[in-house]
Amino acid sequence: MESKHPKALEEAFAYLIQIKQSTKGKQIFDAHTYELASLRVDLESWISDLKRQNNLEEAKLISGKIAQLFDGIKFIEEPKVIDINYANNTDVRLKSRIEILEFAKKQLGVPYVSAGNNPTGFDCSGFTTYVFANYNVKLPRRAKDQYEASQKIKEKDAYMGDLIFFSNGTEISHVGMLINEPGKPKVMIHASSSKGISIVDIETSTYWKGRIAGYGRVAQ
Repeated sequence: MESKHPKALEEAFAYLIQIKQSTKGKQIFDAHTYELASLRVDLESWISDLKRQNNLEEAKLISGKIAQLFDGIKFIEEPKVIDINYANNTDVRLKSRIEILEFAKKQLGVPYVSAGNNPTGFDCSGFTTYVFANYNVKLPRRAKDQYEASQKIKEKDAYMGDLIFFSNGTEISHVGMLINEPGKPKVMIHASSSKGISIVDIETSTYWKGRIAGYGRVAQ
């Protein structure tokens, strides 16, 4: 996305907004909320990259276009889950991971902020970077770079403290942190562009489960 030509970008947004404003277009948008949610995540990720590159004027322009494009669209809420309590877990091998996750859960409710990397606001990779930095684990800033830097693990071996990555179809575009115990259904804490830092049951989420790209380990 970074290589998009400004004129082509302007034309693309204008075309999408024109479709949205038509009667048929509204029906199309309503029928494709999952795809639109994915597009919004990708665009927010792009804005984060622009801000990190100090392209603030372009980031502001894109933010305005995104607000206009998605205004009034009701996205499907992520499935709500009961938080996982580790009080009864006595496995000493998981002690350090539980400490990391308890710290991560202190950020619940912090709003989503494009390029955010502190408790005033997080984007997805800003959140994971912040959490692991508190335990002296340095991660690259972008989700796709975190994927490259992490030790790849199989789905069956992924559990609390491991990272879970999602794709937009062409590249890694989102990252979350698993909070489920070993062998249990996958649940993650992440920075949602609509809800901020929140917990989602991946197994019951058609949106997230269908976009899993892989799992990575950075905590031992």
